[in-house]
Amino acid sequence: TADSGEYQVLARWDTPKVVKGVSFLLRLTVTADDGSEWLVSTARTTETTYRFTQLALGNYRLTVRAVNAWGQQG
Repeated sequence: TADSGEYQVLARWDTPKVVKGVSFLLRLTVTADDGSEWLVSTARTTETTYRFTQLALGNYRLTVRAVNAWGQQG
């Protein structure tokens, strides 16, 4: 909540085709006032949604990469 200074976001993405055994590697970064980017969180999920919690107010960027059963990233 705004009172606590902690925020959450529900990220959701689409994929044209769901292949069995595919997971998604998530990377959440925040941009500082000086333009630098800092890694905030990473996660791996088989769903097309993920909730990030305990975030400070800021400008975030989410990168989502598909990973198959052999570890190949798309």
